Amino acid sequence: MMTVMITHTCDPDTVKRIKSLFKGSNDMLAELVLTISEHGITMRMLDASSAALVEWNIPSTVMYHYEYNHSEDEIVICVDAGSAFKATDKASTRIEFAVTNTQEQHGKLEIISERAGVRHVDSLELLTPPEKPVKKPNLPDSNVRLSFKGKVFKKIVKAAKGLGGYMEIKVPNKQHATMGVYSPHGDDYRAELTSMFEGDFEIEYFKERSKCLYALNYMYEYKWFIMDNDRIHFYFTSNKPHTVTCGGDGINVKLILAPRMDKADRKGDEW
Repeated sequence: MMTVMITHTCDPDTVKRIKSLFKGSNDMLAELVLTISEHGITMRMLDASSAALVEWNIPSTVMYHYEYNHSEDEIVICVDAGSAFKATDKASTRIEFAVTNTQEQHGKLEIISERAGVRHVDSLELLTPPEKPVKKPNLPDSNVRLSFKGKVFKKIVKAAKGLGGYMEIKVPNKQHATMGVYSPHGDDYRAELTSMFEGDFEIEYFKERSKCLYALNYMYEYKWFIMDNDRIHFYFTSNKPHTVTCGGDGINVKLILAPRMDKADRKGDEW
């Protein structure tokens, strides 16, 4: 069997970051489509409802060792998201990936993890990738860009956990921004970001006032990708898909979510 790619790292921060990618992806996706090249590993996939797109990249430069051996510039493989998460979740001190023989009926993705000196080897079967790969969406420039400390975003969604419903993001001007959760049970929650989290939150760019409503369950799942000390950036325009970017240690994450247009007028047009 030909080894197409092999890579590993023993850096604990990188291991933790890689684990977060697979944890977050498992909560949002059924399968992971991985594009592998000499430059690293990229994952881009839509969720089952086509409302959310998850994209992340592990550059070859963040790994202690990275070796790509294939005649093609890149290869595309597909694996079960749950199996990949269970395999990577075992790691704490070392994680290794090896792809052998990319023909679906024989190919494997081996994930080798190490915790407390114990080595685990999980061999994942390669699934058939989608016929049409998910392309990078061509989104218009956003009217607003918000910047959060990771711990602030996680604090907000933790407070909203269990309410269900929808999260509204509202930025009426350059000085104020709010996140409100509207529960079907009437248990609303609202965070005035600019006053509650001074120093850990910033309106980095403002073109015109914008607000939008998004399904809260997606916002809650975002937290798995985010470390407390990350600086996350939130790009959005009224009633358009938003983009969240985050990451660290050289690893980048992009999350895109379509708005809930059917609920957009729930609170009217008050500002």
